[in-house]
Amino acid sequence: MLGISHCHRITDRVAKYFVCQESIFMSVCGRLDSLKNKLEPMFEETKRLEQLKLNADLTLSELDPVINHYQVIRTTDWIIRQGPTGRLKDYLDCLDQIRTAAEYFENVIPEGPELKALRLKLNAAREQLQTEFSRLLLRCSNPVSPVDILNLIGPDKMLGAQKEDVGIPMPVLQDMASISTWLLEDHSIFEFLLEDIEEDSSLAPKVKSGKRLKTMSLERDTWGSPLKKRTGSWLSSKLKTRSLDRPSALGPLPRRKEDSHPRGLPDIIEEEIPLGAISSQSRLKTRSLDRMESPNTFKAPLPGSPFVRKTVSWMSNKMKTRSLDRHPGLEPVRGLFNIFSVYSSARSCHLNRSLKDFKDHLRKRSASSTSLCSSSLSSASSSFSSSSSSATRSCLKDSITRVFKRLGKEGWCDIDVESYSQCITVFSLLAEVEFSALTRVFPQTHWKRVFDPLVQKALDVVIEDGEYIMYTVHHAVNACHDYGALLSVLNAIQDLKAAQPDIRHVLEYTCSTTKDKLPNLIESMGTFAIQNLARYPGSIMDKQNKKREMPEDGTVHELTSNVVLFLSQLVKLKTTAELFASRASERGDCEAPDDDRKYLRPFISEVLEQLFLSLKNMADVYEDSALKAIFLFNNSNYIHNSVTKAQLREVWVDSTDAPQAVWEGRMEEQKQKYLQSWLKVTAYLSDDRMPSVQADSKPKEKERHMIKGKLKGFNDAIEDLLTAQEGWSIPDQAQREALCQAQVSVVGQAYRAFLQRYKNIKFTKHPQKYYKYTSEKVEEMIQRFFESLT
Repeated sequence: MLGISHCHRITDRVAKYFVCQESIFMSVCGRLDSLKNKLEPMFEETKRLEQLKLNADLTLSELDPVINHYQVIRTTDWIIRQGPTGRLKDYLDCLDQIRTAAEYFENVIPEGPELKALRLKLNAAREQLQTEFSRLLLRCSNPVSPVDILNLIGPDKMLGAQKEDVGIPMPVLQDMASISTWLLEDHSIFEFLLEDIEEDSSLAPKVKSGKRLKTMSLERDTWGSPLKKRTGSWLSSKLKTRSLDRPSALGPLPRRKEDSHPRGLPDIIEEEIPLGAISSQSRLKTRSLDRMESPNTFKAPLPGSPFVRKTVSWMSNKMKTRSLDRHPGLEPVRGLFNIFSVYSSARSCHLNRSLKDFKDHLRKRSASSTSLCSSSLSSASSSFSSSSSSATRSCLKDSITRVFKRLGKEGWCDIDVESYSQCITVFSLLAEVEFSALTRVFPQTHWKRVFDPLVQKALDVVIEDGEYIMYTVHHAVNACHDYGALLSVLNAIQDLKAAQPDIRHVLEYTCSTTKDKLPNLIESMGTFAIQNLARYPGSIMDKQNKKREMPEDGTVHELTSNVVLFLSQLVKLKTTAELFASRASERGDCEAPDDDRKYLRPFISEVLEQLFLSLKNMADVYEDSALKAIFLFNNSNYIHNSVTKAQLREVWVDSTDAPQAVWEGRMEEQKQKYLQSWLKVTAYLSDDRMPSVQADSKPKEKERHMIKGKLKGFNDAIEDLLTAQEGWSIPDQAQREALCQAQVSVVGQAYRAFLQRYKNIKFTKHPQKYYKYTSEKVEEMIQRFFESLT
């Protein structure tokens, strides 16, 4: 029983404990519910406050740029007024801020006054930026000195560091690139011009029609007046009526000496007339009758009064002095600023002046050496007739000297092909420098529109110089019959073709017309050269060549040496072979030789044939047929050697149709003609009609006279022949020795045999009178022939 009661007590305690715990729990739950009821409004209020704070932050974040937009003029005013010089980066940042603010107000408040103020500020800042761009161009506008150019194209060719020296400095390039980038990115440069001009202003139709507009007109304050239209229109119409509606035959209206104001104006008293109404007549012509005027008006006194005269004179002088002298490559900034035109014009002037200064430097240097070159060539020409070494003279310089005598020193300098070649190289180099600078200033889409006008002037100078070379050579060929001047054209073609790949690469970003200028010049030069070369063979037979002095010693004629030297110069020039090859391809010749020089064979053969015919005609001047034969022999031998051994040998290399046999046959023919002059000598040594006389026998009287006549005739004939041919010459030592040796073998042996037959016959008491020469002496005399030049 005790156990059960004890369990009941424990159970009651536990029940009380649970009841107590339940009451505590319920109390806690009540408190929690009351706390929840108290905290929920606070939580909601906190969330609302947080949202309000977020909204406030967002509003402030949006409001800060707007406030900055309203204050941008004040914050950027100092930097804008100072200008971009020396602070370009900060200046461009300010311009970006102003432009951003203008875009904001254009979208939000397009009719507000803030937008107009920002646009006016942006216009003024843009003008400063454009002026800075022009100033940077002006800083680098001095032409490159000829000394720097010569160092640049010198043999060392240290171009890596020197190209930067002759171009625009890198800091200036970076500033110009920044300015051009900003200006090109400013798409709305002129979109708002019409919005700031009233509809009745005269500037609106001008901008709409595409005419140039002064930026200063945008900064004027518009102002209206009731009498504005009536007064301005009436006065302007009166001025126009008196100045423009007069017949042309009557001439201009009379003017007073002391002023430029039109006479006969109506008396306008107590009427408001704007200041612009009494400006110069040219401005009145261009302004509209309904233009907007500023409020700065005055009460006009009587026309012609001192005040009016003074005002008009001051305004006219002010307008005249507004056009300042600018750099020749920079035109005055008027109206819309075209950055491409300004840059291309300035750099084109720089490139053109650099090239012209270099040409002047070469001209002065060439003129200083002209007198020395001319005197040396004249002395060489005076010694030509007496020496065969004169054939080594340069045919090109000789021909240019003749043209120099006709055209003067300036003509001499202008056809200096070496200087022209240097000018071509300089143009290519300077144009490459300009293109390299251009690529740093403008993006690729604008390279062509800037670089094409930039190189026009300098390229035209190169083209005109090439055309002048053709003109000068044309004058030399037609007036002086000097075909050697054609070498100038051929050398110029060769230099142009050598420089053509580099120039074509430089002119990649130009129009097709510009690219075709150099190929057209090369083609016209080639046509000119090939046409005149085709006339050259026929010119050899001209009267001018027939009147040349003939060499008294029968040596090589000046015409022969000049023709061979001219042909050798043609052969050395690769351009000549290419021209003849192109002409052969145009004719449709089937053969295609591996070497283009083989195309020269027909031309050279024709020239040499005409030369030989001309020499034969000129040889008729000689009265002695033997001298004529020696003359033709020497010239034929000279041509033969040039074809087979010397200058023209390369044309017939590995060829089976070489004209060697032809000229050898002509030489042999002339040699036989010369040997006929010895027949009268050997005739005395023959046994024709001579009786047979025994040795140690006494001949008859008739036989003695015949023997005496033979010996005396031989002595006289060989002496006369030696006297007549004493001054004759054969410059070729091998040919001279061969001819003398042939005569020694013929005449010497005949004379020795003659003496052998009659030495034991007593036909006279004074044998020393008839045996005047021994056989050795005769051979020695024969070997002394043709030694006038040895």
